[in-house]
Amino acid sequence: KQFVSPSGITLQEKNALDIYSVSKMGYNNAVPYLVAANTIYANVMFEGFESASDGLDYLYMEDGYTIEKASDYYGGLVSDIAHSGNKSYRMNFSLVIADIYNSKLDLQPVYLTEQVINEGISVKMWIKNNKDLSNVSVKYNKYVSTLVVMPMTVAFNTIARTGEWTLYEAKIIDMGTTVDAETSFVPSIYMEWSGITSPGDVYPVEVYID
Repeated sequence: KQFVSPSGITLQEKNALDIYSVSKMGYNNAVPYLVAANTIYANVMFEGFESASDGLDYLYMEDGYTIEKASDYYGGLVSDIAHSGNKSYRMNFSLVIADIYNSKLDLQPVYLTEQVINEGISVKMWIKNNKDLSNVSVKYNKYVSTLVVMPMTVAFNTIARTGEWTLYEAKIIDMGTTVDAETSFVPSIYMEWSGITSPGDVYPVEVYID
């Protein structure tokens, strides 16, 4: 299926070999901020938080992705702290389970196309943190069948550092065998910190994502 932007720019197309290529436009649909091959439009995402708008109930992102403010995990946008640009997202570690501070950020749904089943997906993020985290991972549900799912966890690995920022990557390759372009799963970034807080700490651990 071919997608075209309001300005007439092709956003998704498929060549003679049935290989998809996609572009995502930003800055009022004037400039592409993401270009990818061998994937459908819905299965690629880039968020730098620069164009995020603060609504009453949700944080609205460039890509139509939203973060619900009513969630116990909601952190919020931060200005003047960023790997690039001016903004980042602060993770919220206020939920404590068995003396472990937890934080979570749900990403956009990923659809189980044949390419996703065969090749998996990659999740990358820049992180700035003031304390060492005990766990940084992606959790998702693997479809054993169209009706049965199995909770899965994949750890992030450190692949680069720039100043105070660290680039993490998690590769999800165990997707099951159910190919269904109408079925999706939601990857979630999980972080944990176990330590001793100081009296008056507003944020016991500070983690920013960009």
